[in-house]
Amino acid sequence: MISTKTQTLIAAYNEAEYIGPTLERLNSSEIEPYVIVNGSNDATAEVAQKYGATTYVLEEAGKLPAIQYGLRMLGGQALEPIIFLDADSYPVFPRAWPGAMTRRLSTDGPSCVSGMTYIGDLSPVESFRKNTRRFAKIANACRRGSTGMLFGANMAVRLHNNATLEEVLALPHIWPGEDRAIADLINARGDFHQSMDPRSYVRMHGRYEPPVRKLSTSKKESKRSSLNSYLDRAPPTATMTYMGGRYLPREEAADQL
Repeated sequence: MISTKTQTLIAAYNEAEYIGPTLERLNSSEIEPYVIVNGSNDATAEVAQKYGATTYVLEEAGKLPAIQYGLRMLGGQALEPIIFLDADSYPVFPRAWPGAMTRRLSTDGPSCVSGMTYIGDLSPVESFRKNTRRFAKIANACRRGSTGMLFGANMAVRLHNNATLEEVLALPHIWPGEDRAIADLINARGDFHQSMDPRSYVRMHGRYEPPVRKLSTSKKESKRSSLNSYLDRAPPTATMTYMGGRYLPREEAADQL
């Protein structure tokens, strides 16, 4: 029987500390969580199972392979509205969040909605500085209809047809930039919407925030520092990365640092 709940895929790598609070804050009457534990060596899987989530365990580390595995496991439901949520992020308004994320998904073709995110666990000053800057960029991306400020920590998709699903499943292991790759693919065949609806907000833990650009640092140096911090954490099997508006082989991106 097809579930009436919104399927939510949560890729989790060593998230034993955060996956429980995330699952606890989801509205169980509307959300069906699937946790895809990938390459972990902690108790993430055990915690996810304790909270009642359907849990898969993969040896390979990587967010995109985990999402692709989850889509395969969903079968025919992979063509219905799906939300991608990070394991350390949770909706601020749990009851309103599923509708806010899926309401703008088209029924006529592939579509993607990027929800709002803000970084938690910061001092009031840091929270204002980082989140205000991020929200301003999101607002600008929303005005331009761009996927430039997409955050895969909070993204809804309707793949709509098997051809689009197969294209997503065929994507190489991209990191960072797996969220942008999926959104760009969908946008080329349907539409993309950047939500500014407060009901779409999720709170994201701040541990992976790229370094903040200092006044004495050039834009080029700032981008290099940010990309380098990502490449240092790249899963071993990642072959591609997003850099400067292009998808590049990981080795080539590293050579440009």
